[in-house]
Amino acid sequence: MRNFTSDHPYVVATVTQEDDLHWLANQSSPILPDFLELRIDNLRHHLDLMESVIPKLSSVVRFLTTVRHPDEGGANHCDLVTRCAMYHRYLGFSDLIDTELRSSEAPQIREVMAAARVSGKGVVISHHDFNQCPGRSELFLIADRAYDAGADIAKV
Repeated sequence: MRNFTSDHPYVVATVTQEDDLHWLANQSSPILPDFLELRIDNLRHHLDLMESVIPKLSSVVRFLTTVRHPDEGGANHCDLVTRCAMYHRYLGFSDLIDTELRSSEAPQIREVMAAARVSGKGVVISHHDFNQCPGRSELFLIADRAYDAGADIAKV
């Protein structure tokens, strides 16, 4: 995996809409964050546009690819087979992939994570709770579970 350590926090901007892609495509010298998180579940109906924008930006920004589980905020109700196919499709330009702790034990997701590692990509394992913020000790337990599941970076 590439080294993502830094002496400063990284800035990540999430790309979720067709308008985001148009804006990125029309910038002559965009001021970009450290990472663009491409929410493939949200962009599922705009993949051609996204694929035309990526080459223009790949030399100036890193990509975090996410195909979020529907129960953790994923759009378009992508099933596991679709999610894995999208991860594999976009692994080549991704610097990091993000999957959920709940999904990390599925054999298909384990295969995606293994392919990411073979390709030198990082794996973010995330957890989302839309009802409450877990307490400090629970946050650390969740992070530990993410690292035990194979995360390079745990996101809660």
